[in-house]
Amino acid sequence: MPPWIIRLESPDDWGGFRLAARHLLAHRVPAHAVRWITDQGTATADGNNDLFTAAAGDDAAIAPHEVELRLLEAGSCRATDTPPIALSRLAMQTCAQASLHADPDRFELLYRWLTRVSAGTVDAGDPLDGDWIRIARAARAVQREIHKMRAFVRFKPLTRAQLLPPLYIAWFEPAHHVVRANADFFVRRFTGMHWAILTPQLGLRWNGETLEEVSDCRPDQLPAADAGEALWLTYYQSTFNPARLKPQAMLREMPRRYWKNLPEARLIPQLEASARQTTDEMLRVKPGLGARADQS
Repeated sequence: MPPWIIRLESPDDWGGFRLAARHLLAHRVPAHAVRWITDQGTATADGNNDLFTAAAGDDAAIAPHEVELRLLEAGSCRATDTPPIALSRLAMQTCAQASLHADPDRFELLYRWLTRVSAGTVDAGDPLDGDWIRIARAARAVQREIHKMRAFVRFKPLTRAQLLPPLYIAWFEPAHHVVRANADFFVRRFTGMHWAILTPQLGLRWNGETLEEVSDCRPDQLPAADAGEALWLTYYQSTFNPARLKPQAMLREMPRRYWKNLPEARLIPQLEASARQTTDEMLRVKPGLGARADQS
């Protein structure tokens, strides 16, 4: 077992990772001597727990703010001949986003790359470095998931007593640890609403003034469908254009794993079938229409 076990507060604790990594790098602690775990068990969209969750027997783990003191107590000395790493803003942002990926090796990957940059064996701007390619790929996946969460959250109103405004509740299953990263967006976007976004990871609740986190979130906490949802489905169906149906492009923008939590998704098979039927009827009336459309 590595001699240094760092316990982060949560699977998206980028700040804790940065603090611990800064001290570890200053003392030239190699990547193979560090293990990263988290206090908060976080379920991903497939229902599996994050492999960084602290397990029994990890009593030797230390918090990021304890790292410097423990290193000094162990007799380690700061390296005075190596300046601190100076990363560009883009590189720092990429690392921060990669730390939100569901890959259980993400913190190990990030720290290994940082040790190599610190040692001068790789340039921080080298786009062909294997570790950096993985980091950049992870950051892009997180960026996509942040966007998908913003696009695919669907609120349902819960009527409350005592003259309280409705509470709009949504259920979303992110593939990566993007809930907190999206909190400011939803506060700005729905400032005047009282809302809650529940996920297998954690929940966010906004009362119009303050944002709080909630735990033990389940999809059965959602209200039943109401007239507003029926109206949305009617609108979605009425604006569906069969002439622009492109199933593969639609799946790229709206992967099937999101469908179960999208009310409009249950209309898609019916609308696809109707679109094909409409197209076939048009081609029977004007046989050359399909060829001209392909050429345009």
